[in-house]
Amino acid sequence: MRRMVSALRCFRLPLMLLSCAVPLMTLMLVRLAPAQTYAGWLFPVLTAPLLFVCFLLPGRFRVPAAIAALGALVALSLPLLPVAERPILLAVPLFAGAFMFAALPLAARGEQDLSPTLCLFGLVCHLFAQFALRSEPAVQPQLLFGFAVYALLLLFACNSITLENATMARHRLPASMRRFNTLLTLAFTALCTLITLLPAVGRALARCWQTTVSAIAFVFRLLDSLFADEAAVGGASGGMPDFFPASGAIEYPSPLAVLLEKILTAFTIVFIILGTLYLLHLALRQAVRLSRRLYAALQRYVSIASEDYEDEITDTREEDGERTGLLARRRRKRSMPPPSTPGEEIRFRYARLLRRHPEWSDASTARDNLPGAAASLYEQARYSGRPVSKEDADAFSAGTRSL
Repeated sequence: MRRMVSALRCFRLPLMLLSCAVPLMTLMLVRLAPAQTYAGWLFPVLTAPLLFVCFLLPGRFRVPAAIAALGALVALSLPLLPVAERPILLAVPLFAGAFMFAALPLAARGEQDLSPTLCLFGLVCHLFAQFALRSEPAVQPQLLFGFAVYALLLLFACNSITLENATMARHRLPASMRRFNTLLTLAFTALCTLITLLPAVGRALARCWQTTVSAIAFVFRLLDSLFADEAAVGGASGGMPDFFPASGAIEYPSPLAVLLEKILTAFTIVFIILGTLYLLHLALRQAVRLSRRLYAALQRYVSIASEDYEDEITDTREEDGERTGLLARRRRKRSMPPPSTPGEEIRFRYARLLRRHPEWSDASTARDNLPGAAASLYEQARYSGRPVSKEDADAFSAGTRSL
């Protein structure tokens, strides 16, 4: 079963090429034998299972099997077409056989090897046939059938190419994802087909509505005629009640008609009331949900707008982290509290050195500006999690006093 499904998947490209024969054969038959235009779709349909059988065979048996299939097509044309009267109709099975032989090499290819030439050839064939046969309404259904098959198979091929490119042909996607993409392609094709058939669907719905209204009216007339009083029934000449007789006398409706009218009126009023309440309920729920969202958005805006700005600059570079941060704090405060820990004392002294030496580049580090021992002490105080002692701070001050 799995091998058959795989074979059907690989058979898409040959079937795609075979669908291109429908517009060409239809165009040929309209010019040669207008009464046999049905063969334009019949012989490609008969060729498809024969081509699939050839495709299932090993490679060395495919050409002989294709020759036998061509003979079968010629034999089928004898009872299906008036070949005895018009021998030119033998070109129909031969043309279908030519497409079958052209599709045989595609059996060994995957959909990833889809040639742009095949896509362009199919589009040109279908567009040319539609343009050339636009004044032949009898062949439009089979042209539409051929193009629908071609477009669906082209979408499947493009979907397989997209999935293959998504994995860079290195991994095989799960079967569930492939099935989902196949269903998505079918749904997209069905939606496009429905959009193209909207005028026909509209006419069919209008016809169904008219039929329904006529049926309801017939049922009401039938019930009214069954339960009408004797005077109303007797005044009708054709077996149906005459509500407006020629004498001008007013005939009142039957009690059943009055009862049905009251029931329908009550049902309509109840339906309108319940529908209005339901719509009001939905509108109220949406209004409450919208008000909650607006209130939450307003709270976020007020929180952001009322938040105090803190100029906290964190940079991975020593000179920028000390220099910019301390200068920003100096602009906010005239005086700074003295450092409380030895680590802060080291960083404080290095910040003073940065302000004292503007010639030091912003791209330079403490290792570039300080002696080796002092630079190590600063890196320990700045980046290391180890505690810094008072002796380390004194050593840093003594090592940088000459700078």
